[in-house]
Amino acid sequence: MVDWKTDEEILGAANTLKDTFVAMLNDEVPASGYPRAEVDGLWRDKDIYMTVDPQKVYDEYNRVFKIALNVGDNYDAVGELRQSVRYLNNWTGDASVAFKKQIDAVEEFCRNVRERMLHGLLGLAATYAVAVQGRATFHALLMATDAAGHNEMDDQKKEDTKLKSALLFDMVGGIMGGSPEKLLHSTLESVVEMGKDFVDRAIEGNSAHEVMDSYRRAADALNDQFRHSIDHITKAFYDQTVDADGPADMVKPLPPKCDIRSPDFRYENFENTVHNPGPIGPSVEDERKKYVAEKSQQSEIDKRMNPGGKREI
Repeated sequence: MVDWKTDEEILGAANTLKDTFVAMLNDEVPASGYPRAEVDGLWRDKDIYMTVDPQKVYDEYNRVFKIALNVGDNYDAVGELRQSVRYLNNWTGDASVAFKKQIDAVEEFCRNVRERMLHGLLGLAATYAVAVQGRATFHALLMATDAAGHNEMDDQKKEDTKLKSALLFDMVGGIMGGSPEKLLHSTLESVVEMGKDFVDRAIEGNSAHEVMDSYRRAADALNDQFRHSIDHITKAFYDQTVDADGPADMVKPLPPKCDIRSPDFRYENFENTVHNPGPIGPSVEDERKKYVAEKSQQSEIDKRMNPGGKREI
């Protein structure tokens, strides 16, 4: 598991920087007041990165990952479906064609379920990366700004005010654009590591307000990246949801000629070319009528459960 900055670490660094903001102003002009706007902005910033809990995302990723492994490639189900198609090879007629299409639709459904699950894993991996790297970069920004504040109050300027700022949106794009299949053979940590991308930044200023303004510009840029990244992931999840909500071909009703209760169910619509049909056609129709008549009768239980009516076939 990748280490991440905890809520306590972020809150502690934010409080330290708040004290530095106040100290810088007092160092320039004693009793010059409280930097209310700057501190309020600082609190809003830290709330952004504390809204996404890396531990919860990590746990959810592992939960879905285990399900994806259990589902696998549906080898058994797909094998059975393809065997069914082989059984149907010698059967002809419109009903036979419809049954074959139905089997194809079931196989496609199995494939879609697996693909959606893997795309969900991609979204969770990207969310985890944003949460971890967003916290790390924001914490580094707090520390660099605090160092810049101390340098502003000390003419020697000996503290390091540089930081590596994660390019969150680029990182998310790289993860979301990757192959979901690779997730089943990689750790979440390795996915995050491969997606990392940074740019060097520095907090500078020769006065309290210059340092605070430098912080604000860097924080706004980071906040925008964080929001855009989350929006990108959210849209991807939404698109998957919309796609999944659509009716699968598998559940669409078969034509009446495939329904034994329908008069359109006839042997010529589903016949075996290997065998001489002989009297099979009329026999199929007789058996169909017997089936419908039998299913139309109410049993004693039906009469009690549905008095005065007939059950649905």
